Amino acid sequence: MPCGLAACNRRRIKSGEDFESRDGGVFLNESGRQKLFEAFAKRMRDSVQVPAAGGRLTYERLCVHQARLLAECIRESRCDYKPFVVK
Repeated sequence: MPCGLAACNRRRIKSGEDFESRDGGVFLNESGRQKLFEAFAKRMRDSVQVPAAGGRLTYERLCVHQARLLAECIRESRCDYKPFVVK
C-alpha cells in the first residue's frame, strides 16, 4: 500500500488537522506534508526480499538497484530488464 494512503488509513494523517481547502481543492497543510514525508522516509527504510539481488534490501537501496539494472540494459541495448513488483 502506498505510504500516503497507509498514513491516512492508520490515522497518522487526519482530515481535521492535516488538510486545508483552497483554490477549489483539498491539499495537505504543513503538518500533513511533514507527516507524509516521515511516513515515506520510514517506508524507504523498510526492507524487502529481492531474489534478483540475492537477499533483502531496503526500498531505498532497491530503487538504486533497479536503476542500475535498467541503466545496464539501456547501455548494452538489451531488453531483459525485469522490474521488481511489490506484492
